[in-house]
Amino acid sequence: MYQKFSSTFFLVLLSTSLFAERIPEPMLFDMIRPLDSKKGELEINTLAHKSYEAKSTNRSIDPFGSGATTPDKENIEWAPEMEYAVADGFALEFELPMEGSELEAYKFGAQYTFGRVNPSYIHGVQVLLEPNKDLEKYNTSVLYLGGYRFDETFSTLFMLGGRMDLEGSNKGESFEYLANGSLFAQLSHSFVLGLETNYSRFQDGGDYAFTLVPQIHYEANDNVAIQAGLSFGEASYSREKAFVFRVIYCF
Repeated sequence: MYQKFSSTFFLVLLSTSLFAERIPEPMLFDMIRPLDSKKGELEINTLAHKSYEAKSTNRSIDPFGSGATTPDKENIEWAPEMEYAVADGFALEFELPMEGSELEAYKFGAQYTFGRVNPSYIHGVQVLLEPNKDLEKYNTSVLYLGGYRFDETFSTLFMLGGRMDLEGSNKGESFEYLANGSLFAQLSHSFVLGLETNYSRFQDGGDYAFTLVPQIHYEANDNVAIQAGLSFGEASYSREKAFVFRVIYCF
């Protein structure tokens, strides 16, 4: 009986150790630190997004870039940002969506982890506020986050929520449903393969946007990581193929 108990206890510890490994973050729609972030974690990163084939009949918004609600000027888009965990499971973000040399907007974010439902599932919530560069228009996003680790190799992460404008008489009509789903394979301590999907649709069932982003993550050391991928996007009025690249430095 003692031997049986010891074996069961060892397997539980091993399972908990494997499942407790951090779930990777999607590349294009990244999180504000992992869900199990620890107080004092600080990250600076920059996302770069450059299309190599694009067609659009509406340049007033950019469903595939870092500033989705700002005009598409057909230039390289990049977004430096800083993420900081002010407490265990609670992190803040400040981001500057850029297109070429021009600032498009400001982005502020907060993320709170509810905790683990069991050793394999962890969940939380994320809130984003994005005023334009003139501080005249604002939109906000609220998302539920869930991450599940199947085993030491495979994991998945999803985000479900919505985005809408905060001003104007027709702000209710601006509401969009948002969904992100990603599958990851941890090939080694340093390499992760991922497949990310992003979907948005206005509540009236009108315009939509969808992107598929195969990607690879490489952790050079405890401080530096890089991510690279291709983005294949299609929307009601445009389509795009783009290179996506992110450089990350953690303190």
